[in-house]
Amino acid sequence: MNKICSILLCILLLHSCTSKSVHEYTPLNYTELDARINEIEDIIKVRDTEPVKSLWRSYLLASTKNSFDDASEKVFAECEDSIISFLQKSIDDKDYVTASKYFSSLKSVESKKIESYASWFSHDNYNDNVYVNDKEIKADEVTSQVEQLSEVKVSDFLSGTVTVWVDRGIKVEKGMGYADRVIGSGFFIDDKGHFVTNYHVIESEVDASYEGYSRVYVKLYKDSATRIPAKVIGYDKALDLALLKTEAIPPYVFSLGSSADLDVGDAIYAIGSPLGLENTITSGIVSAKDRYLFSIAQVMQIDAAVNSGNSGGPIIDKNGNVKAVVFAGIMEYEGLNFAIPVEYLKTLLPALYMGKVEHSWTGFYGITKKEFPSSQKGSGVEVLYIMSGSSAQRSSLSIGDVITHINDISIEGVEHLQRAMLGIPQDSIIQCKGINSAGEAFVKALYTEVRPENPLYDVYQREPLARSFLPIFGMDLTPSSTLNKNVYTINSIIQGSIADENGFSVLDPVEVKRNKLLEENQILYAELFTRKRSNAYFEVNIAIAAPLDSPFIF
Repeated sequence: MNKICSILLCILLLHSCTSKSVHEYTPLNYTELDARINEIEDIIKVRDTEPVKSLWRSYLLASTKNSFDDASEKVFAECEDSIISFLQKSIDDKDYVTASKYFSSLKSVESKKIESYASWFSHDNYNDNVYVNDKEIKADEVTSQVEQLSEVKVSDFLSGTVTVWVDRGIKVEKGMGYADRVIGSGFFIDDKGHFVTNYHVIESEVDASYEGYSRVYVKLYKDSATRIPAKVIGYDKALDLALLKTEAIPPYVFSLGSSADLDVGDAIYAIGSPLGLENTITSGIVSAKDRYLFSIAQVMQIDAAVNSGNSGGPIIDKNGNVKAVVFAGIMEYEGLNFAIPVEYLKTLLPALYMGKVEHSWTGFYGITKKEFPSSQKGSGVEVLYIMSGSSAQRSSLSIGDVITHINDISIEGVEHLQRAMLGIPQDSIIQCKGINSAGEAFVKALYTEVRPENPLYDVYQREPLARSFLPIFGMDLTPSSTLNKNVYTINSIIQGSIADENGFSVLDPVEVKRNKLLEENQILYAELFTRKRSNAYFEVNIAIAAPLDSPFIF
């Protein structure tokens, strides 16, 4: 009896490794009168608490209006009026970041009620200003002082940098206490004491899971003995950026330049405090421009020497213009270091002044659509997967659609879509234009939700196993056995994916022997049995693993 129970337990454990609960989502059928009536009632209930989402839902309803329903136009008009009132209140409160979100959302659903606000959101009235705490900071007030220097030396820019010192008290190891310190670098961006550094430098200041002592200070140029208190204003964990403020008067304020004019081989300088050695300048070149170290943006590779303590320091040109922000280096490999292009900082800066930055997504997976196979230029982003229940699905985005524009921003490939999405806040509506698989043009409105830290974990939790393997591993599977639900056939392989790199081919049979989540749901590990066609049907067990975040999920 005990032996039988043991066998049953083993079978149960093995089964649990290859199965999971799936949250099925049934799309709303707008052709059914009851469904439309229920949707209208739900929209009215949350119209004042979720105004943007309600506007989007009413827009989808109104765009599918049929002969037996004339209430959808009315609820859409009411949602427009609700958003207009929120827009006006945001302007009155000088919360221009939120006001811009409301205006953009109304524009995406082609509202006719925003004409009176269009001129206000013109370049001259809005984009040249940053508003913080009811104070207007003109763009020309935050400029470089390079022009005031008679002879410009790179060393002249040292005074605009700070050493960031995070005191985390005492840590005890093997019965002995040691001072726990985190040292980084930063640089001033305005004359009010705001400076930029990396999120990972000040993480203990804002991470709710950290339970220890934490206090952040700065040390100014030429005064390494004095620690001046600072406070965190805003941060972006995904892009490893943070905005802090100190009451000290900045000796120098950097100008945020552009990395667009940098090319591989161009000279750059890194300023920081490697290993706590303040006021250090190193020089080097741009080694590469497009590295996928972040899932939501591409970064720059440099060979200027940086070490622990350089994190958050500026990468500048010979005129002192900030080109990037140091965030990582691999100490075991000399000259393999990375920096965040300054364009991302400039895009996020208004949001950083407001606090924690949350990025947006709509729930689809796409890759660059090439004009022809060997072309380096893309013609848009091709949609290969859409998550069940996501905004993308509810907005009728379809597999095979090629996205060419987001909010009138031209999209040639994944990197363009990343940059466009970076500037779009969550809880807003975006207008998506493109060409479907039949070659017809489309315009669709998508609602942006908060992007999870590991979005493919949501995919894994929500989808059947075979369907989740496409965005996670890059293989499209179809069940091929009625006796064993873990046996599949590969329909397609995404070029450059983990499946492609591991030698899987179309029509290969695959049996999922085991799969499990690792590293606190950050990685999916799978053991597969296959007979590879490319190797004369050689039978082999293959273990593969993939991070549950991806630069191709939007």
